Amino acid sequence: GPTRAHPGRAPGAGGRVRDGHTAGDDAAPRKLLATPSRSTFEQTEDRFFTWSPDDQWIAYATGSGRAHDRILRKNIVTSSAAETLVSGGTDLLANDWSRDGRFLLFADAGTSTSWDLWTLDLQAKDAKPVPYLQTPAGERDGAFSPDGRWIAYVSDESGGQEVYVRSFPPGR
Repeated sequence: GPTRAHPGRAPGAGGRVRDGHTAGDDAAPRKLLATPSRSTFEQTEDRFFTWSPDDQWIAYATGSGRAHDRILRKNIVTSSAAETLVSGGTDLLANDWSRDGRFLLFADAGTSTSWDLWTLDLQAKDAKPVPYLQTPAGERDGAFSPDGRWIAYVSDESGGQEVYVRSFPPGR
C-alpha cells in the first residue's frame, strides 16, 4: 500500500491546508471530528480515503483481505449509505478529489501494467473510469494541483520512487 495518506488534506479547509492555515469555515466536519465516530460499516476492510473539497464526503477503497476491489463514496454529514463509484479493480486506492469536486483520481494495481492512475468524472451520467496514465511502470499516490490543471504522482519509471507532474486532462 501507499506510504502516506495525503498529509496536506484536512477537513474544514476545503480539503486542503496551506502554509499551516486552513481556508473555509464549514463547522460540520469539525463537529464530527470533536467526537470520533465510525463512518464505514461494510463487513470489509476500508482504507485509502480522500475528502471531497466541500468536506461533505469521503471516498475510500474497500475490500476483503489485502485486495480493495471497490471505491465507495459516503456522505459524512447525513450518514447516508455508501455509494459504489468504482468496482472490479485489482487493488484500488482512492488518491484525490479535484478541487471543483468533479473528478476522483485513483490508482489500480493492474494485472498487466502494475499500478496505473485513473479518473472518474463524478458529474457525468453513467460515469465510467477513464485511464489517466497506464505504462509498464507503477504510478500511484496522485494528487490534483489546486487549479486542477496538473496531477503530481509517484512513479517507479526511473527504477526508484520519483515524483512526476503531468497536465490534466492529458494533452492540455
